[in-house]
Amino acid sequence: MLGWESKDERFLVEDECITSFVLSRDIKNILVSLSNQAIHLWYIDGSMKCIAKYKGHKRIRFVLRSCFGGLNQAFIASGSEDSEVYIWHRGSGELVGTLARHSGTVTA
Repeated sequence: MLGWESKDERFLVEDECITSFVLSRDIKNILVSLSNQAIHLWYIDGSMKCIAKYKGHKRIRFVLRSCFGGLNQAFIASGSEDSEVYIWHRGSGELVGTLARHSGTVTA
């Protein structure tokens, strides 16, 4: 990553392949989807550290995109290959629930 003002380069290192990522609205966090069916939330304002991990959705073949959602981006959502959308509470990491009724893979 390149700091806009400082122009310094920093690298986010994961043990698995990063398949997609999205920045939070305040640009202090980055949500990273990985090839091992995990989603990691990184704090990137200052020192970089993984502050939360979300699991449960299914990913084998497709690139799935996760996102921030809700008031103050208090939730994390991701599609899944089991035809559901998974929603976690951003702060606690708890799976809030799933949204079913899709006929195929939900990629975003």
